[in-house]
Amino acid sequence: MRCNDPVARVRIWDGSTPWLIFRYEDQRAALSDPRISADVSRPGFPHHSEAAACRSKGPRSFIAMDRSEHSVHRRMLTRDFTVKRVKSLRPRIQQIVDGLIDDILARPQPADLVENFAVPLPTLVICEILGVAYADRGFFHARANAVMSTTAGAEAAIAASAALRSYLGDLVEAKNADPADDLLSKLAVDQLRTGILTRADIADIAMLLLIGGQESTANMIALGTLTLLRHPDQLAELHDDPGLVDNAVEELLRYLNVTHHGLRRVAVEDVKLGGQLIKAGAARTASAPRKTPACATYPCTVSTPTGSGSKSPAWQQNSPPGCKTSPCTTTPPAAGNPNVYGYACSPLRHDWLVTPGKPASGSLPAGPTPG
Repeated sequence: MRCNDPVARVRIWDGSTPWLIFRYEDQRAALSDPRISADVSRPGFPHHSEAAACRSKGPRSFIAMDRSEHSVHRRMLTRDFTVKRVKSLRPRIQQIVDGLIDDILARPQPADLVENFAVPLPTLVICEILGVAYADRGFFHARANAVMSTTAGAEAAIAASAALRSYLGDLVEAKNADPADDLLSKLAVDQLRTGILTRADIADIAMLLLIGGQESTANMIALGTLTLLRHPDQLAELHDDPGLVDNAVEELLRYLNVTHHGLRRVAVEDVKLGGQLIKAGAARTASAPRKTPACATYPCTVSTPTGSGSKSPAWQQNSPPGCKTSPCTTTPPAAGNPNVYGYACSPLRHDWLVTPGKPASGSLPAGPTPG
């Protein structure tokens, strides 16, 4: 599709036919174009389910707002998610990680990574940041799952959303009466007391952070671990050299898709993307933006970095000297070629997830999916 039909009509759950945008460059253009709106309340918006369409008639979180509104809400949270602030959380997060691993080791083996680590870790962290009681996790997990579900009925999803908003609204009132050192207390003091935001506004922000801060991170931990386990040679490289961790994490984030709904928008004016005219009022949705060559089915072939003789995973190299690319092709590379790294040395990041010498296929397709 990236080669032959990069902007194409698709049919979704309600019978409507929004445009699906496949190419990274077109997706970037669409997401930065002010003529294309993220406002879920606009007519023609391509909701991912009946429940989402019904919820769009109620309060919106700021990721469902356009630039002017979105920026106002985003700035209110910036100071709590600066690099300095996040680094200050590292010791506490390390304590949580160590405790969860100790608990796993003390249990009968094998353990469930998702249940015992991937889910509780981000849940504990976001609860502490917000000031939400971790003991209530069962309540908000069940309702968050209903809110995010693509199959739950509209009534169930709306009821779950209302219950979460009520819970978080009550918590905002409690924080306003007795502030602590957490994000909800700061929003209550700085925004609620001054009349900038209402209790409902803050509850919506909290719900976005609570669900978003838990789901995407839990998915990334689980899928990232699975990916490394499926590629034990590259896991061994990472184990032997912990200095590779930062680049490996960045590449996993690029490669894996940890959200389910794509990036949905609606045109408010006529827009041309990928050679297609998208009329005002027409919906469009994108698969997760992916930094991959537009027309590659099999990986590009490359020479081994000059003088190194290395066949190491690409995360070890940012811009390998002496690396040359051949054009990306839809023809399989020659069998036995030891220098196939999957999009290595393309203008994009290396795809270290493809074992050298093997075409990208099977569970790890040639078009890697970033999160």
